[in-house]
Amino acid sequence: MKILRLFINDKNCVCADIYENGKLVNAVCSGATGRLAGNIGEDIEGLDCIYAFRGPGGFSRLRALNALARGIALGKKIPLSSYVSWQTEKASIVARHNPQKIIY
Repeated sequence: MKILRLFINDKNCVCADIYENGKLVNAVCSGATGRLAGNIGEDIEGLDCIYAFRGPGGFSRLRALNALARGIALGKKIPLSSYVSWQTEKASIVARHNPQKIIY
């Protein structure tokens, strides 16, 4: 199973982790969502689901991050799930394993 996790790190950069069969295979961070999208372009082949951070945080950055997640999910016809900051550890654990609950 291949999973994409999108989030905003503590330095206010947008980041993407790609997990494949429970192991982190790629981690990319960028100051802008557009650059992040360009950096993960080839890695999204064969995705099974996406986890996207939904807050709290700066509105514009969150909106752009979630638009990217939704665009990928709609284009690939894969499930999209979101989480908030207090669920960050849980989202990391779930992203490393087979997700049982898709929220969105």
